[in-house]
Amino acid sequence: MKDHKSKRYMTAVYRYAFSRLVLHYTLYYEVSSEHPAVSEREQSIKADFDKVLTGFLQGEAGTKELDRLRGQIGERAEIMTAYSDCFQIYEYVLNRIERRFADMPSSRYTPGEMAGRLAAGLADMEQAADRNSRLRDILSHLPVRFTRQKFYDMVTERFTVYIGLSRESVENFLHMLKTAVMVRLPENMDQEEELGQVLSCLKSADYRSLDKTGYGRCREMLARGVRALEEKTELYVTLQEMANELYMLVLTEDRRLVEAGEEAAFRGGLKKLQTGLATMKGIPEEELEEILSRMEGIQESVEDIVMSGNPLGNPDSDQIQKKLDKLTSGSSFMSLEEKETSGETADREWMEEQAQVLCRELDGLFAGLQKPVVRSVMARVLASLPVMFQNDRELEEYIRTSLESCADLSEREACLELLEQELMDFDVVV
Repeated sequence: MKDHKSKRYMTAVYRYAFSRLVLHYTLYYEVSSEHPAVSEREQSIKADFDKVLTGFLQGEAGTKELDRLRGQIGERAEIMTAYSDCFQIYEYVLNRIERRFADMPSSRYTPGEMAGRLAAGLADMEQAADRNSRLRDILSHLPVRFTRQKFYDMVTERFTVYIGLSRESVENFLHMLKTAVMVRLPENMDQEEELGQVLSCLKSADYRSLDKTGYGRCREMLARGVRALEEKTELYVTLQEMANELYMLVLTEDRRLVEAGEEAAFRGGLKKLQTGLATMKGIPEEELEEILSRMEGIQESVEDIVMSGNPLGNPDSDQIQKKLDKLTSGSSFMSLEEKETSGETADREWMEEQAQVLCRELDGLFAGLQKPVVRSVMARVLASLPVMFQNDRELEEYIRTSLESCADLSEREACLELLEQELMDFDVVV
């Protein structure tokens, strides 16, 4: 009985993976055919994927090759995330100086009115997780007018919320935070020449004395960078999805029972797409439709079985099952390796040390940044850390004071405009 359940589950995973792989590879084929010109680095990773796919179709691919491929794609995706974070920091700056160069209507709200409406909207939210997420969005839009020491005191205070958590989880959070605010950027970012040129332009602009022409150039460069980033990110996500699906196929290949006709259609479709990409001759539309039609309904028919997980109820006893659980979790870039944990918790002394290290690193970063960019980084840090308000009145006061303390009226109006969008998301009439 157990063997039957296991076979049924492994077969479901196999069919789930191959139907998704054919779909993703068809999309990949169409995009690659329309936009064949990519960077040398992207071409290299695409070639590596093609080698692994060929190995699988010939019965030679193993998890070692897939681990290496997933690692390569993951490194590139991390660089894409870093560029995205950098661009968001400079977008924050550009949004707040836009009104120097454009005649735009003023907000209908005073700082006090805006604070009251936002606090009321947050209070009406029932789900704590949704409320906290929206609160962080709101705080990220507020002007920042703190001295560095006041800012560092706020960071240290907020770190106390993590006391009692595992040190590993705090370290993972700190790694993501430091990347998000440009404290620690991944290696080899300079390999992305186009994105690097955009970031260099944004870094070198003098935001205190920027004229309309300079502002327009920065906006144009940022838009160009975002477009390129979206295309590259989509490519790496698709490649990782396909690598994950190949991984599932390799893990379940010897444990599944699939009809010969269905198996032949699956492998035949992949080979036809692969050949079409290699020769760049193209595949007739009716053949593409036929490839997809043969996969129609397969994923839906087995999805419930796949998502229910291990039928034997004990994934700890099976390394294959552990990896399948991760591969079907929806987290495309999740590590498949088991990591040993120390089991240590974050006590107050350790957390204070981590806060001090972060503040020193931020201080070093700030030394090379212009004040508008420093404020953008501060806003991002504070929006990423837990917030502690005793009640709705305290929150309302914080929002109001933040807006009123901004003497730059253009920046204040820009912030109010962004906050009006938050009101619209609350379904509040603006």
